[in-house]
Amino acid sequence: MKLSKTIFAFVFSVFLLGVGFYAGTYYAQGGRIFSQSDQLLKETIEDILTLGVVESQVSRIFQMKKDKLTLYSIGVPFTEQKSMILVKGNLQFGYDLHRLQIEIDPIRKRIEIRNAKVVITSSDFEFEYLFEEDSIFRPITPQDRNQMLAEIRPEMLKGLPSKSYEDRVAQKTRELLTKLQVFTPWTIEIIS
Repeated sequence: MKLSKTIFAFVFSVFLLGVGFYAGTYYAQGGRIFSQSDQLLKETIEDILTLGVVESQVSRIFQMKKDKLTLYSIGVPFTEQKSMILVKGNLQFGYDLHRLQIEIDPIRKRIEIRNAKVVITSSDFEFEYLFEEDSIFRPITPQDRNQMLAEIRPEMLKGLPSKSYEDRVAQKTRELLTKLQVFTPWTIEIIS
């Protein structure tokens, strides 16, 4: 009888030490017990947000023109430049991972994704000169072509990403996060 009381006292004291260690670890980490698990969950969410990319192909024709050179307000003949350029591009829209914040609340099993803003994550353009007209007095130089392309690129990106692309990225990401929620008890919410 005395031996069973001693064993019970020993087991109970080991249990209390375990609970004390667990509580100390919990409070030492600011209420976060599973910090490695939280980090893994955060990386998984970032990977899913990376997968929530929408691609779009765009094409547009630009007509670039440089007026005649002038000499004392009089146009010099045969110094006009004209170019017609076909621009084809592939754009990718997704969330800006550098600006967003992922907040994990392990007690309520809740993940909040804040500052989720859709941006152009990648743009790849091909330029094809359909028509060029210049003169021997003012030929189109490589510097002129580079200047034209530098003016075209912002025009191609103007107004993007539009609301429709933002909605498509949000929908695709929600579908992926819903699939993740099937395997975890966490609630995931995107807050723009």
